[in-house]
Amino acid sequence: MKLFWKAFSVLHRFFDIIIHTLFRIAYFGKRDELPPINNLLLLSSATSLATKIRKKKLKSVDLVNLYISRIKEVNPLINAAVNFRFEAALEEAQAVDELIACGLKTEEELERATPFLGVPLSVKELIAVKGMPFTAGLVTRKNVRSPYDAETVKLMKAAGAIPLATTNISELGMWYESYNRVYGRTCNPYDTNRSPGGSSGGEGSLIGAAASVIGIGSDIGGSIRMPSLFNGVFGHKPTPEVVSNFGSYPSSGEREFVPCLSVGPLCRYATDLIPVMKVLSGKNYSLLNLELPVKMKELKVYYLEDVGNHVMFTKVDSDMLNAIHKVLNHFGNAYKIVPKKLEFPSLKYMYLMWASFISSCKGPTFSDELSEGKGKINFKLELLQWIFGQSRFTFPAIVLGMTEKSVIEGSDHYLKMLDDLKRELIMTLGDDGIFFFPSHPTVAPHHNEAIFKPFNFSYTAIFNVLGFPVTQCPLGLGRENLPVGIQVVAAPYNDRLTLSVAVELEKVFGGWVSPSKIVE
Repeated sequence: MKLFWKAFSVLHRFFDIIIHTLFRIAYFGKRDELPPINNLLLLSSATSLATKIRKKKLKSVDLVNLYISRIKEVNPLINAAVNFRFEAALEEAQAVDELIACGLKTEEELERATPFLGVPLSVKELIAVKGMPFTAGLVTRKNVRSPYDAETVKLMKAAGAIPLATTNISELGMWYESYNRVYGRTCNPYDTNRSPGGSSGGEGSLIGAAASVIGIGSDIGGSIRMPSLFNGVFGHKPTPEVVSNFGSYPSSGEREFVPCLSVGPLCRYATDLIPVMKVLSGKNYSLLNLELPVKMKELKVYYLEDVGNHVMFTKVDSDMLNAIHKVLNHFGNAYKIVPKKLEFPSLKYMYLMWASFISSCKGPTFSDELSEGKGKINFKLELLQWIFGQSRFTFPAIVLGMTEKSVIEGSDHYLKMLDDLKRELIMTLGDDGIFFFPSHPTVAPHHNEAIFKPFNFSYTAIFNVLGFPVTQCPLGLGRENLPVGIQVVAAPYNDRLTLSVAVELEKVFGGWVSPSKIVE
């Protein structure tokens, strides 16, 4: 039997290579170049921009106009932003400039009450922004507009941020490519032949293209972290039940928190992560102790390069392995820390643990949500209609709808395995340990390539069901000039560790790399 599975793994690896090669051939020579960046303000962090606005060195109207122009330049190529509130945003920016000009509040008062005053913001489309389309990628919701702001949007607005646009997603946020029948397909700014990831792919793409500086996404299986990896930006999945889910779609009903689902920030600069998290965590701010300093030399460092040779997952490629090794070398050289490799054989079953936990949570099925609770969908008919280009749904949504009942439903075996893994990891990490883990087996795949590698998202998804905070950190570009990166994991409520490590890695390795030429 072992010989059989070894042979099967070899064939699986060969299949992955063939598929990737065929996609490279199919897309050869079709890449679009993004317009150059010709204003250095587009290379400033959100916190530094807010400081300039408070000090009257920059007008919010000018900054908002700059980002509107950048969106108009790049969006025809990447289709990341799908709804716009430019006119309202300019009116809000004008009000900010008038508030600052009148001098009623000091700089310190403005910083304390509104740390992002006058700074543009983008928001994932399935997170409610008052008056904006709120489709979640469903054709049946294409005329729905939100009558309210999600709690996270409300908090960012109260902190002075100005929403400019909402960004593309996958249907109901349940696939790791951002494509739907309402808005079409989003492209990766580094290579428009490639996926930006999902389901916060529009956010990742827009921020990676320097057309947004900070954004709000959500993550149930890696939906913040995969787009952050593929588009070369930072993203944080907070500890569950810290940041409110209210105002996300599918609705969580009267529950403010949902197991596995976390709302969190995406940004180009790691220095913005903690300030944004202070705002997003709202009344739960004290749970994370974000003000406590983190001393790098006192951290315990653990890592794992892959989950072993398993037939469900693509082999972790050399770009991703090199990213892990250079981070480990840094901690060894700079802080004399000897990283310890962990061994968790149960991680080979991380997809099954994720699927078991998701199906054990009481709530509507994916099929129920696709139909909006209005009867059953005939997925066989939808598949036939899809073949002729007539279905309301994308192929991944149809397949998931057809197969979700066959997925493990609350398997006690895998749930126990998950509990054991969580307990062991918490004991290992404690309150001063970090765990480096691959973000994904590969760099950004080509459009539709993920269909042939459906379980690779498990490298991020396992931490949703474990309930651990994770920060995705960019580490430059790999062989194909596509972003590489790493996940930084900590025990629950130790978000400050992963966020501080992100700042450290940005200082050492540079963080985000512009996909556009910079004209000074």
